[in-house]
Amino acid sequence: MRSSAIPPARTLELAVEHTSLASSLICRGALDARGAPRLRGAVDGALGRPSVLVYLDLEDVTSVDAAGARVVAATIRRCTSERVHLELWPGAAVERMLVGLGVPLPRRAYPSRPCALAAGPGVPSAARDSHRHPVWAIPPAAPRASMGP
Repeated sequence: MRSSAIPPARTLELAVEHTSLASSLICRGALDARGAPRLRGAVDGALGRPSVLVYLDLEDVTSVDAAGARVVAATIRRCTSERVHLELWPGAAVERMLVGLGVPLPRRAYPSRPCALAAGPGVPSAARDSHRHPVWAIPPAAPRASMGP
């Protein structure tokens, strides 16, 4: 009997960026018991700053366990209690876990996901070049109406 090698679990990749108005936390990979403490530390750092906005992008999280879901749920509660606006992009895996736990998802104020981690090796260069910009710099969808003729 041959046993096949089990591929290693994908670890959590985390990118953190702070500006004077916002803290962005962008994750990719597995949000599990190994990666949850890193995300918790990044959230603690973001909430320790005088930010107007915490942006938590979990769109590229491929799997989440109970430890990861607890960190996200605690982040939602903390932002609500500390009156910090949370822009949460949960992704399918995280959203399923939060809905299953009965955690209400916060409403997003911004219509599109403003930033992403650069793609890894083997990804076409068009997908690798992600354009990052602050969420408050999203251009309006249509030109403003004119008062003139």
